[in-house]
Amino acid sequence: MSNLSKKVFPLCQHLDALVDELRGRVPGALDKFEEDAIHKARVATRRLKAALELLSTVLNEDHSRPFERLGKRLRRRLGPMRDIDVMLSHLDQIKPTSPLTPAAEWLRQRLIEAREHAREESIQKAPATDVLSGLGSWWALRQDVIDADPAVESLLVESLHTQLDQFIQRAGEIGPGSDPHELRIAGKALRYTLELAKAEGHILPAIVLRTFKRMQECLGTWHDYVVLAERAMQASIDEDLPLHHPAMQRLVLKLVDHAMRKSQRELDRFARLWADHGGKLATTIREEFAGKEVAIAPQMDPDPAGSAIPSAPEDASTNPPPAA
Repeated sequence: MSNLSKKVFPLCQHLDALVDELRGRVPGALDKFEEDAIHKARVATRRLKAALELLSTVLNEDHSRPFERLGKRLRRRLGPMRDIDVMLSHLDQIKPTSPLTPAAEWLRQRLIEAREHAREESIQKAPATDVLSGLGSWWALRQDVIDADPAVESLLVESLHTQLDQFIQRAGEIGPGSDPHELRIAGKALRYTLELAKAEGHILPAIVLRTFKRMQECLGTWHDYVVLAERAMQASIDEDLPLHHPAMQRLVLKLVDHAMRKSQRELDRFARLWADHGGKLATTIREEFAGKEVAIAPQMDPDPAGSAIPSAPEDASTNPPPAA
């Protein structure tokens, strides 16, 4: 029986849709350097990576490895361009009348040059047609995904409890001396696995998902501003700015401080959301995935506020979507 004539299970349907989306985004990302196509193609590869990691113990490596390598190469290729697009968006938020404007314009010109260089490097690599051809490796892997369906539920339950434990631990450590980057990575892993669970028919309350999304947005924007601060510092070092233009160096340092204060505000927002709603969020996820295969140990007060999660507050800022 052919691949297409066999029953297609929910997770496979979800992955089919991601592969189709990636196929549709690749030309815009690699040929036209469209900002939206770059972002969404990169996110699609991350979602597919999460699925392959979930199923890694039941997939044929000869089938999964070529597809994984293709996604990794694409992420590395698109990553620098995506990061620059996000940094430029944040610089756009600095008002023309701001005392930071000269430093922002100084950095903007260097980012535009770096973006052109990244695009030129991308052009030297495999053309979009070759990448699209490489996506054909999905078909051999797809049959493995179909065959793995009986194991999906137990793998989801085990993975979600493990990832939730890691996220709770990192979130509970937030504060001076903690590692927000590890927290962000743990949150992304949990987010992508929850998306796979949703494809399998696990429906969490919309208000829980909105609250978790808001937490993730805080961590993503934190990361955006940290990357902006790092890039500004590195650019000033690369050009020996303290030696050749000390006045601009002082302005760049103020821009760095601005970015770091912005990043800290996002961490503070996350900490407030977690303190108010983290217990309820964790309990709701555990209850939905309370599989017999996994022993669930209590991690924290299930509902410190004693009430359901309210809608996440609207953010009045004009921040762009954080880099994936």
